[in-house]
Amino acid sequence: MSILGRIQKALPFQIVRKPRPRIWDVGYQWLYPYMAPVIGSTDREKQIQVSWNTYYMAMDNEWISACIDAYIIDTLSANFEVYGDKKDEDDNQNFIDYLTDFFNRPDGPDGRDSYTKFMWRGLSSYLAPGDWFAEVVLDDTIRNLPIGMYYIQPHRMFYDFDTDQWGLAGTDIKYENDELVHVYIPDPLNELYGKSPIDKCAKSITMDVLAMGFNNDFFKSTIDPKGAIKWDKDMTDEQVGSAITRLKTTMKENPRGTLQLHGGDYIKSPTNRDLEFISLMNMMRDRIVSTYGVPPQNVGIYEAGRLGNESDNTADKKFKKRLEGKVFRIVEDEFNNTLGKSFNIFGFDEKFHFGEIDLENKEVRARIEDIRLKNGSQYINEVRAGYGEDSVEWGDLPFNPQTGVALTPEQQAQAKDNADKVMEIRRQLLSAGGMESED
Repeated sequence: MSILGRIQKALPFQIVRKPRPRIWDVGYQWLYPYMAPVIGSTDREKQIQVSWNTYYMAMDNEWISACIDAYIIDTLSANFEVYGDKKDEDDNQNFIDYLTDFFNRPDGPDGRDSYTKFMWRGLSSYLAPGDWFAEVVLDDTIRNLPIGMYYIQPHRMFYDFDTDQWGLAGTDIKYENDELVHVYIPDPLNELYGKSPIDKCAKSITMDVLAMGFNNDFFKSTIDPKGAIKWDKDMTDEQVGSAITRLKTTMKENPRGTLQLHGGDYIKSPTNRDLEFISLMNMMRDRIVSTYGVPPQNVGIYEAGRLGNESDNTADKKFKKRLEGKVFRIVEDEFNNTLGKSFNIFGFDEKFHFGEIDLENKEVRARIEDIRLKNGSQYINEVRAGYGEDSVEWGDLPFNPQTGVALTPEQQAQAKDNADKVMEIRRQLLSAGGMESED
């Protein structure tokens, strides 16, 4: 057996994965700097020159959070699979088991991370700031063998143009191409960082924040804008003060009763359109949801005439196709390109894939099958096979919609004979009555 063959047989299935991120060697791992702010770090190199904190704060917007959650929940529900270019053909089951465990427990069997938590953090970073970084930990003894992954917050990263490498801010750590996963939304104007959806709807988010802040200030002020009191210009300050005192006393005793004024007029102001915030807030909400391309019903919006009038099934089908193109393909490509640089050395071609998304409308399918069963163009066993169910003895015979039971060959012949007799009797009756048969 060749050396490569021995490696393929023995590794990586007989080793215990104990991934150790490189930051631990710096000496302050107790701080876990992957999750801590960077002192002296620079802002993201974007055209609008916003700080990383801007993106993190925007993620707390309820509609942005709901849109991100919609993508993540559907992604997690699809789960993942590991297989080669030809699924179920010549796959190495040992390696499939290893890579499956690699993603299910990214920080090793003794770690606390999981596929769900790793993906949730990563996809949140990908769909908000626009960049998802993860360190690939390689085994110290067997070089190029990935044994774990750690999520890195994007504000921790910087690009070193001298070495043409990504690095960890505040350290001398630099990453080779097979040591760093960088999933990002492509930006035609920036080859390093991804294009955040938050950049696209920044003005809507700002308007939403300002409108909510104005609302809060308005209600805190406790001012009633519905009317005003105009005092007689000949009244002295003492008289006005006395009138106000009487009004306060009256308000306590009868806060919703008739207002009686002496020396003053109550002027009711017209409705102030500037104070109708519901339309403004809904407009900002709709623009944010549209930017992310999430069906309104997926984030709890059910209002007729808003954001199109598609049915839930049609809108959800389009969203799942968008999920495949915007998330699945980009994430799969980046993981497989980075990890493939290492695993291909050992001769393994099995890769990470998200599970299949069911785009079929089950109700429509059931209706079509019902019609075809009744008109005899489809048999029971053909329907059962479509659902992965075992065939039945009577399933290859035409279906009788009246009895709900398939017709045997004898019953089919008898039914045909009965139909022929009915037609003959009909012809005789028509002939006896002097009428010509339409047939």
